[in-house]
Amino acid sequence: MPDLDGSVLQAIGSLRVANWVYLKETRSYAVFLDPSGDSALGVLRARGRFEVNCGP
Repeated sequence: MPDLDGSVLQAIGSLRVANWVYLKETRSYAVFLDPSGDSALGVLRARGRFEVNCGP
């Protein structure tokens, strides 16, 4: 296991896994919506389409 900085370990420990609704995608980012409609998340694309990488 690699030697990770404490801040990296803290970030990993605070990750929240939840269901998000795939709303739309542009050339540079995708938008995901919380099922409750209270929040949305914009994710920059590294490469490829989210639909191809994550499924429809």
